[in-house]
Amino acid sequence: NSFCTLLINRCVQSPVLPSSGCWLQPSSAPPPPPQQQAPQHYQEGPAVAHGAHNDEDDVADAPPRRHVDPVRIQEPMPPRARVGMTAADVAAGLRGAPMRAVPQLCLDLDSILRVDPLAVDERTLDAVLARLLAAFTSEVGADMMAAADALLGTLCSLVTDERYAAGLTAEDIERLLGTLFQCITTPNAAEAAMGPSLKAVNQCVDAVVRKAAPDTIVTAVFSLVNELQQRDLIECSTYTEKMADLPFRVLIRFNNLDRATSPDALIRAIHGFLFKFPPSRLHARTERPIRIVKQLLNDMRARFGGARCLATTEALVGRNNLVFGYLQMMEEQQQQQQQQEAAQQQAASQAAAASPAHAATSRSPAAGTPATRTPSGLERSDAVPRHSTAPGARPVSMGARGVGPEGKYTDALSSMKPNVTASRAGESSPVSLIFAKARKSETSSSALRELYTYMREHPRCPEVEKQLARCSDAFKDYIRKNLDKIAQEQGAEPVC
Repeated sequence: NSFCTLLINRCVQSPVLPSSGCWLQPSSAPPPPPQQQAPQHYQEGPAVAHGAHNDEDDVADAPPRRHVDPVRIQEPMPPRARVGMTAADVAAGLRGAPMRAVPQLCLDLDSILRVDPLAVDERTLDAVLARLLAAFTSEVGADMMAAADALLGTLCSLVTDERYAAGLTAEDIERLLGTLFQCITTPNAAEAAMGPSLKAVNQCVDAVVRKAAPDTIVTAVFSLVNELQQRDLIECSTYTEKMADLPFRVLIRFNNLDRATSPDALIRAIHGFLFKFPPSRLHARTERPIRIVKQLLNDMRARFGGARCLATTEALVGRNNLVFGYLQMMEEQQQQQQQQEAAQQQAASQAAAASPAHAATSRSPAAGTPATRTPSGLERSDAVPRHSTAPGARPVSMGARGVGPEGKYTDALSSMKPNVTASRAGESSPVSLIFAKARKSETSSSALRELYTYMREHPRCPEVEKQLARCSDAFKDYIRKNLDKIAQEQGAEPVC
């Protein structure tokens, strides 16, 4: 027994095993003392040195046993905003940092924005926009998409902040929207992986339209319209046509929101656009801009009233221009329509008081004669002379050329067909046109406000009841709910 105990102790303590291969041969060397024990993955004991452990027995994805700092193989920590960074530091970093460093810089800028949004100045905004465009024009990859998403998130945070958005100038909005338009028309925007980035671009544009000052938006977007329209007329390419259409989409979105813009900014902007790009110049390319401009003017009349819009236009840009001519034509058309409806109601009441035979044979001349109106330069009509009939106004030629308010000459305007014709006067009445616009999602909001104004001026109008009778029950409920909502906003009694 003493001999066996001694033999076992000698075998355990010996680092070199006997060549005879005893069944008591250990599988590995004993671990070092606790105070000298190395990390398990990096120890090199006698068992490893003599091949007692076979690396081929490990799983395939086991990490190699190298002398590596354990911190390097840990999961990366999520980025956090750095303390002490300023907006100027972020702007300088965005101009020179690699693409993979952009998300960290955006995180720093977001932390600055939460503390003081007014600290983000014009140079910082320019740096963000320049780096965003550079990201969209670089090769699509993980770093590029991460940088684009971070920059767009920062832009959305900027423009959704009430204090920052209120301080945006027309030049700031023009640069911001222009950069976003360039981004979504780059070849990279067609990649499927860029879907979230394009959605973020739309959110930024929508935030600008909702949060910035209304008059500033009108001025900035029309300035962008003038620039891109001029480029499209010169180059006439598919790219420039798409770019020129984007600002008009913003105008439609802005108009549907029905924000409290003043007629002054809208009149000045539309007058400047029509002076540079009359319909005769745009017809060869597209008629969409003229249709949108007419819709903006019609909605402005419905919101502020025709008389106020005419007076404001005359005070701002004079009488001898296309905006005043179109508004005057619409005012005259409305007055003639009112006179015609009054004559029809009078004839109907007289016919009801008379005998049935007399009512069947009698006919009011006013009811059978279609209303005539003065066409505008924004309308196309070869059968009616193009001139203005306002009292005291100098006749404005709508032939080959016309005189602008600044003493310069501008091409005559011609666009859409007249709204009222002799053969279809009943189908093209103002009420029917309003209901036609109300059925379109793009113009439904403005059409309902126009209908509300019309029903205020013409209570219990038979034409309105006739149009409502043609609508489905669901559409009638939709119209009544919106009319009641408009009445509540204005603090007035419901019109229906």
